[in-house]
Amino acid sequence: MLGVAAVLLMLTPRPGLAESDLPDVRTLCQPLEIHQGVPNEQACLKELAGVARRDGGVLRLKLTNGKTKTVSDARECEDADREAACVTYRLVGRIGEGQVIVLVLPYECPYTLLVNRRTGEETKLGGWPYLSPNKKRFVVTDPRDAGNCGPEYAVAVFSLANDRPRLEWRFTPEGLEYYSVDAWNGENRVALRALDGNGKQVATDLKLTPQGWQLKRPNGEVSLGVPAAPAHVGQTKP
Repeated sequence: MLGVAAVLLMLTPRPGLAESDLPDVRTLCQPLEIHQGVPNEQACLKELAGVARRDGGVLRLKLTNGKTKTVSDARECEDADREAACVTYRLVGRIGEGQVIVLVLPYECPYTLLVNRRTGEETKLGGWPYLSPNKKRFVVTDPRDAGNCGPEYAVAVFSLANDRPRLEWRFTPEGLEYYSVDAWNGENRVALRALDGNGKQVATDLKLTPQGWQLKRPNGEVSLGVPAAPAHVGQTKP
């Protein structure tokens, strides 16, 4: 299994690429500091003052419906002899006013969690959400093997047209095929880097065409993936 520090690097956006300097697409609280493999929440707690606060092992999120969403570190985290059962939660970012981003850190297989600011509903992601320029979608990649921590996709597109993030499209390779995000180029193309089973890295992309999303794989083939809902070029509500 990959160590927590190594997985944190995979789940964190690549500086200067997908994380734009423009505030309207920024999702990661700045500055992100990682101490002993765990992100420091102070930047997020300051940025989201009035929304989030930390009480020991408890993270409290104030929802717009007047309720409070609580996520608590496992009690086992207080016992050094039960480290394998420890699960911690760290606030690391947000998507506009609609979602907060929490990094979930079990003993193995960390993942990203979106929490709806209105309802408290949770959406589990394998990797980091990279917002499109108009903030109507985000793309996620997870370079981990689906049978070893990873989710049911290597690349996925989610729609933000409604209150709840909704899976729009996904691709899962049959073998070892890893992807990472460079940047959105407009609303209908995502520049990616792919690492094939031979360890060769190639530039590739994901495009929204009249036929739906199409992924160019490192072997040169084009995959239509698995669409979860109709998608059309230029539309804002898939």
